[in-house]
Amino acid sequence: MFEYAAMFGIAKTNNMTPAGIDLDSSLITAFPSLTAVNLPKNNFTRSFKQVITGRHASYDKRYEKLERIDTVIGVHMQSWKYFWNYREDIQRQFTFSQDVAENAYKAVKDNMLDSNRTEAETNHVIGVMKGLTNTTKNGAFPILVGIHVRRGDYISQNNINYGFRIADENYLRNAMKLFLDEYRNVTFLMLCTDLAWCKEKIHTTNVIIFSTPVPAVDMCILSKSQHVIMTVGTFGWWGAFLSRGKVVYYASPATSNTTYGNVLVIEDFFPPGWIALT
Repeated sequence: MFEYAAMFGIAKTNNMTPAGIDLDSSLITAFPSLTAVNLPKNNFTRSFKQVITGRHASYDKRYEKLERIDTVIGVHMQSWKYFWNYREDIQRQFTFSQDVAENAYKAVKDNMLDSNRTEAETNHVIGVMKGLTNTTKNGAFPILVGIHVRRGDYISQNNINYGFRIADENYLRNAMKLFLDEYRNVTFLMLCTDLAWCKEKIHTTNVIIFSTPVPAVDMCILSKSQHVIMTVGTFGWWGAFLSRGKVVYYASPATSNTTYGNVLVIEDFFPPGWIALT
């Protein structure tokens, strides 16, 4: 998603045509509103000039002024700065398919009812996700906050050595407290890649911990929350960006003097206005 968004923003900035090369079919299926041309990978596209950045989690100013020839940009491209001027267009293009959205509503409804939430509260939450209902600070029904907890591959020794850091339970509690201090009533939907860990560490009654077998459905749930708490990784980043609400992120996602620590520029990766906590 970063590569697509960066490609689109860079193309628009340089008055060029946004085009993907052999776009991932799962991306096209989840987001049927993508507008970039999808080119096949062949001898023609292999002849394009390549402009590659060596720091995939930072911003490269070279892309602001490209030569007006067919160009392939680098991989990852994980900076909001590449597409911020076109963020509303990107958010529209990353509108989930009706099928993904319906599965997201069903997953939330089933898990809320399984957690003994009332029919009224459950229907309210689904209404919020569909954009049919709003919630005020002091309302009787809850504000909806999505949480994405990424562990899984991030806790492998190779990734730890690479420089990835994991947000712990203290960060999650601090982030949740921020919303609980501001709003009278909050429901947290915690989507977790390690359900056992989340259920062991987080015990508050206003948290519903679950995940679905389909990553697009999980991201859709985050995107339809009013606010989002992310931990680490780009999956939670995109769920947060698409939600358009308040976003809290883990302030220490990289270990200093590691491969990842040396390529990550915090102010290039996290947009202005997002809230850093530890």
